[in-house]
Amino acid sequence: MAKKKICFTAESFGFGPISTTLNLLKVLKQETDLSKKYTFTLFGNHTSKQLAKTCDYIDEIIECDTSTTMGFQKCEEYMKDIQLFICNTNPAPIPLLKQKGIPIVYIDLLFWMWDYLDDHLRHVDRYIIENFVEIEEQKKRIPIDNLPLKIVNPLIEEEKSSFEEDSSFLFISFGGIDNIFSKTPPLLDKLLDRALPLMTKEFKKVIVAGGGKTIGNLKKKYSNYPVEFGFYGRSAFQEYLNRAAKCIVNAGLITFYECCIRKKDLFLLPSFNYSQYQQFKIIQKKFPSLPGWDYSCSSLFAPVPMYLPEVEGLRRVSQNVEMFISDEDALEAWTHQVKSFLLEPKRNWLGYGNSIIQSGILEVVEEIKKFV
Repeated sequence: MAKKKICFTAESFGFGPISTTLNLLKVLKQETDLSKKYTFTLFGNHTSKQLAKTCDYIDEIIECDTSTTMGFQKCEEYMKDIQLFICNTNPAPIPLLKQKGIPIVYIDLLFWMWDYLDDHLRHVDRYIIENFVEIEEQKKRIPIDNLPLKIVNPLIEEEKSSFEEDSSFLFISFGGIDNIFSKTPPLLDKLLDRALPLMTKEFKKVIVAGGGKTIGNLKKKYSNYPVEFGFYGRSAFQEYLNRAAKCIVNAGLITFYECCIRKKDLFLLPSFNYSQYQQFKIIQKKFPSLPGWDYSCSSLFAPVPMYLPEVEGLRRVSQNVEMFISDEDALEAWTHQVKSFLLEPKRNWLGYGNSIIQSGILEVVEEIKKFV
């Protein structure tokens, strides 16, 4: 008799949703007996499918347009014998799942940012949000106490092994880069044009990580530099984070938390989507000595307030990116920031213990067990 399924989907917006889903799957596979009873199935495409294919925690991957309910309807033949469906920051399948009577555990990485709560989320069986610093303020705007709510720590994999940093190794992460909502801007090319000569002068080993098609295009364009460009699975990515003396990353929360837990010497790249922009502002407020590019440093850039509709937020951030890459003074100021970071000794920008970065994965595992 075939095993029933526990299914997963993660929004293909960079690597955030799929990375946290894979962190969860790893624990479910290695530290519970659920894989003996159930098949683990992922519905995904684009960056989610790209990263999922690098791990062995998933029994099957179903190619699916996960951005719309219709996309899931086209995959109905695979939606049989499902015990539980876990949706990560993606409400698209909820109407179909409710119609079929399939229990839903919903993980929302961006509750703190939304301008409103999608009505579908009021009909899930468990609503899980990460305990990011802005959620209490957001709960005043969007009451959710009447939902089957669970607030958990960040869904990161705890670093359990000791590691030795390589003083000659610089690691750069652009994240998933490509997403289904907007075109990838030429920002990364502009940054690399200016930064690679500095980086390769100061470090013997430079690795640039990213996803989508963009990282392959960058590899071709900068093939004359002694730099390794690549797409890396979770294990390789974390190994590089361990070994690097300095890290330059985007302001996505997952990589930021992973750098925190390792107490890395860190620089944050200019944001190129709405969630990164808001995350940078919040991170900067909490850790003012953490270096990184702040668009508000000049009146050239328009403010991008919190709680905008995501499409409008993306539009405004994209306008700032366009202004940034066309302004020589802004690019020169950023280049100076990077040079200073590369040459300076390691700074203690964290200024606190590990309390903020304890993993919440086991909390989610316990919630899942209630449905299986």
